[in-house]
Amino acid sequence: KGLVMPSNLVKSLADDYEVSEKKIEKYWDEAKDAASESYKESDPEYWPTVTMITKRKVKKHLGSHSLKASVLNFLKECS
Repeated sequence: KGLVMPSNLVKSLADDYEVSEKKIEKYWDEAKDAASESYKESDPEYWPTVTMITKRKVKKHLGSHSLKASVLNFLKECS
């Protein structure tokens, strides 16, 4: 379905949020589906909306895993 998420954006989000690239790509695909409900791929708002939705999904994912992330960060700092 349409364009694949740009690899530099996948890597950047995965690094920034410490989430797997596969998970980022899954959220990108879900975001494209959601954006398609309001926009056509050719609309100027489509891709910025896809990116915004993807980032929100990643942040929501992190919120549900924040304790785990906190513990892992603490252990990294201790080693």
